[in-house]
Parts: sequence; C-alpha cells; structure tokens
Amino acid sequence: MAPVDTEEFVRKDGTHVDVEVTGSPFRYNGKPAVLVVFSDITKRKLAEDALRESEDRYRKLVEISPNAVLLHRDGKVIYANRALARILGTEDADDFLGKNVLDLIHPADREAIRANIAKDLTGASSPFMELRMIRADGAPVFVEGQGVGIAIEGKPAVLVAINDITDRRRTEQV
Repeated sequence: MAPVDTEEFVRKDGTHVDVEVTGSPFRYNGKPAVLVVFSDITKRKLAEDALRESEDRYRKLVEISPNAVLLHRDGKVIYANRALARILGTEDADDFLGKNVLDLIHPADREAIRANIAKDLTGASSPFMELRMIRADGAPVFVEGQGVGIAIEGKPAVLVAINDITDRRRTEQV
C-alpha cells in the first residue's frame, strides 16, 4: 500500500483530524476491489509542525546572531551565517559554501584546529580557543571560538561558534 492522499476530516464533535488515506487493489470473490485504509496522523502532523517551527526559530536566531556560525562536514563548509561573512570581509555567507574549512584558518593555527576537529568528531569536547582566520583580502583576523560535533543527515559534522576579538587584541597590544 502506498499513501494516496492526506485529508482533514471533521468529527461529529467538530474536532479536526488529519488522516492519511491509502489504497490497494485486490480481488474479492473474483471481482476487482480496493482496500482503503484511513490512518489518524494528527499527532504526527502536530509533531512535524512543532519541529518545523523549532527549526525556523533556530535558523532565524543563527542568522541574526552577532557571532559567526559555521558548519562543516568532511572538511567542507556546508553553512555559514552573515556574521562570518562580515568578520571575513565578504558580501555573502554563501561565498564559503564548499570551501575547505582549513583554508579559512591562518596557516600557523591549522594544526591546532585539525586536532580540535578530530576531538569534535569523536564527541569529546574541544577547548575554547583563540586563533587567526584569513579575511577575503588576505589579512588575519583574531577570533575566539569552539566547535561541537553534531550529525547532519546522519553524517558527522562540526558546528562552530566564532567571535571576532581583533579590536580586543589590538587594545591589549597597546
């Protein structure tokens, strides 16, 4: 049986019920017939709606965050927010998609980041650290951040929160 349709039914008491309707042909007493099954999917639809709303709230929070958020899998950037574009001097956060995450890191800090990524991917907690990233114009920018291992579509990935500390570092050097 394959889903044919989803419908909203109204009960006698006026409550609405989401129903999945499936049908399957068969023979009954030698004659063609159709078996129709109605399944109440109201709870599933409510859970799906709640999940969609939660994902939308999270996505909007990440997009407006003053902190940069970066998501990478298999060494490639799969998400970056506008704050990362601002910190690294690009117009569009999509400029980072598909790039090797280590290419955004200053060469002197790449080994430490490789070690942190390895920890994140095993579920261990990598340390919060200061490092240099490379702006689009080639200039270094000082940041602090931390990653955490997560799963995206069942595959291991790393979610990183980054804060620009360049101004603070300049003040400390004076």
